[in-house]
Amino acid sequence: MTETRERRHRSKEETTFVGRRIGGQLRRMREARGLTREKVGIKGISIQTLWRLESGQGPFRDLYIRGLCSRYGANDERLEKLLTMAERWDNESWWEPYGTKYGMLFDVELEARRIIVVAESLVHGLLQTPRYHAAVCAVMGTDEPVPVALKLRQERQARFWARKRPRLTVIMQETALTHDWGAPLIMDEQVAHLLKMTQNPGVDIRVIPSTVPHKAMQGPFNLMEIDESETLAYVEHLDGSRWVTNTEAVSTYRQTARAVLRSSVPLQERAT
Repeated sequence: MTETRERRHRSKEETTFVGRRIGGQLRRMREARGLTREKVGIKGISIQTLWRLESGQGPFRDLYIRGLCSRYGANDERLEKLLTMAERWDNESWWEPYGTKYGMLFDVELEARRIIVVAESLVHGLLQTPRYHAAVCAVMGTDEPVPVALKLRQERQARFWARKRPRLTVIMQETALTHDWGAPLIMDEQVAHLLKMTQNPGVDIRVIPSTVPHKAMQGPFNLMEIDESETLAYVEHLDGSRWVTNTEAVSTYRQTARAVLRSSVPLQERAT
C-alpha cells in the first residue's frame, strides 16, 4: 500500500467523527501491547481490515471490537465504552448525557496535539491538585465516591502529562483564583501548582481580569486540535456535553478563543 493511498483513505471526508475516535483507541491499545498489525493475528480480522478500523473507516462490528479488546487485554469498561460508540460509529456528532460513564473526553485529550481551554470558572481538570479536586467534589458532587473520583483524576493527569511535550493553553476566569474552598491552604497550594506548571514548555495559563468583558461570556468551551485537518469544540452543559464538529461552527469557536486570548493576561500577573 503506497503512502499516497494510505493518506487518501485516512482523509476526514472518508471517515466519521465517532469512527476516528474508535480507530484511535484501537490503535493506541495495540501499540500499548507492543504489537504490529501483522502480529495481532485474530481470525476473521485481516491486516487490511485492522488498518481500516484503526483509520476510522469501519465497519465497527461487535465481533471485531470484542476480538480486539480481548487480544489487547482491555477491561470490561473499555469494552463497553467501545461497543457503545460502535452503535453510532457513522455519526458526525456526539451528545453525552450528564454522568455518562463512557465519555470520550479523556481519550480525545490524549489524541489532540493541542488543547485550548476558554473561560472556565474553575481550575481545569488537568491542572487540579488533589485537595482542590476534593473540595470541588464536595461542593458540586460527583457520580463516583470521592476517593474513586480522585484516583480517576490522577490517572487522567498522569496519562496526559506523560505525553511528549503536551500543548495546553488555559484561559480561566479570574474568579477561579479567588474561590473560598473552606481552607486557604487549598487555593494557595493550587495557585502554586499552576505557577509551577507554566514552567513546562507548551503550557500557557492565562487569566481574564474580572473587570474585562469578553466574547466567551455565554459559556466556556474547549478546542481540541487533532491535526491540520480536524479541530473539535467540546462544550459542557448542566445536562451533558456536546462535541461540535461542523467546520463553520468550529471556526466560530476558534475566532472566539483568539479574541478571549487577547483579553487575557499571563497568570503571573494575577496570581498574588
